[in-house]
Amino acid sequence: MDSVASLKRFVWLAAVATAACAFPAEASAHGTIRPALAAPGSTPDFTIVVPVTAQSPPVVGLSVSAPAGVRLVSAASSPPRWSATISGSTVTWRGGPIPPGSFDSFGFRASVPTSPGTISFSARELYADGPAPPFKLNVVLFADAQGDPPAADEGTRTLATFALAVAIVAVVLAAAALLLSLARWLRG
Repeated sequence: MDSVASLKRFVWLAAVATAACAFPAEASAHGTIRPALAAPGSTPDFTIVVPVTAQSPPVVGLSVSAPAGVRLVSAASSPPRWSATISGSTVTWRGGPIPPGSFDSFGFRASVPTSPGTISFSARELYADGPAPPFKLNVVLFADAQGDPPAADEGTRTLATFALAVAIVAVVLAAAALLLSLARWLRG
């Protein structure tokens, strides 16, 4: 990969990270969706992780509505003790409960639009005494100039290369410090 393409990919990933930080913190407190990045026109398997704080009542259900242009394909009846149903553009899991201080994961497959952009699933935790306020789960649809989604491990490779460079510098500095200490010790 040439350096211009690497720079473009880095700039784009930095922009995505900045945009993700711009979303309200409240949304991430209710749940997260993975992957948060998908190729336009694909049918990825999504996982929603729902944490329940110690101050919240137990969660006995989760409802997720797909935005326009997204088609729900299937939903996993998991975790154990949960069942999933799809009705139109909404998937609902019931069962549980998820007790305070713990979390559970819910999976579904959806076909996403063919054009790049951001899609927002609307999710709502369900308690025994009624539903909680809805929250958004955002997914960025991105394709580079060749139409390919960014490599999933591109950031990992960059981080690994940086970590290797830092480790090499650290070894060189440690060796220099050792030689300097040895020279001082020999001089008396």
